[in-house]
Order: sequence, then C-alpha cells, then structure tokens
Amino acid sequence: MPPSTKDQLSKWAGMQVTTGEMARDYSDLYIWEHMKGASKAGIGRESTYSEVSGMYLGAAKGGKASPEEIGKLGELRQTLFMGNTLRGLLLEAYAFGTLGNIAAIAALASLAGGILLLLLSIAGIVHIRRTPEEATI
Repeated sequence: MPPSTKDQLSKWAGMQVTTGEMARDYSDLYIWEHMKGASKAGIGRESTYSEVSGMYLGAAKGGKASPEEIGKLGELRQTLFMGNTLRGLLLEAYAFGTLGNIAAIAALASLAGGILLLLLSIAGIVHIRRTPEEATI
C-alpha cells in the first residue's frame, strides 16, 4: 500500500466506520488497494472482478488450464467479488451520509426561513393593531 494511502487511513485507525467520509476512505483506499494487490499477485496485473471472472469461466470451460490455475483464478474471483460487494456497501453508506448532510443543511435553512416568516407575521399583526381604522382603505 502506498505511504500516502497509509497516512490518509491512519486518522481512522482503531475506529468504527460511522461516517460517510470514513466509509469512502475505507472503500477507495483500503479495500481497493487490497483488491489491486490481490489481482497483481494472482495474475500479475491489476484487474477487475469481471475480467477475472471471464478468465476463470474461460479456463474452466476451455479445459486448457490446469486444475491449480482454475482454482487460483476461482479464489481470486471470489476475493474480488467480496471486495466489490464491500466497496458497494461502503459507498452506499457514503452516499447516504452525504444525503444526510445535505438534508441537515436544508433543515436549518427551512428553520431559519420559518423563523423569519413567523417574525414577519408577528410584525404584521402588530402593525395592523397600531394602524388607525381611518387609514385603512
């Protein structure tokens, strides 16, 4: 894992993932780096789940690969599948965390607008009571 990635993740060391930012960092930095490392170790290059899955299915159906190679590709396929699943779950948590932050800002803006309208309504009622009847049309 690159040192810059380790530095970014060190701020979350020993903590439970409870915020969207933490979920994004673990997904994009921790799990993704491990998936790339497993792929490099398994087939010698960075690869995605779909590529490895295609290689596995081709090797299993083609009959040209040895059982050890098929087993190795199957294990890598399973590792990348689980990594993709975990990344998807964490990125969904990040998305909902972001939506929650936006909703909190919108709630505060609505509260401020409501208070402003309440104050304007009170000012209008006070103004009506102070205005003499002859001044109204």
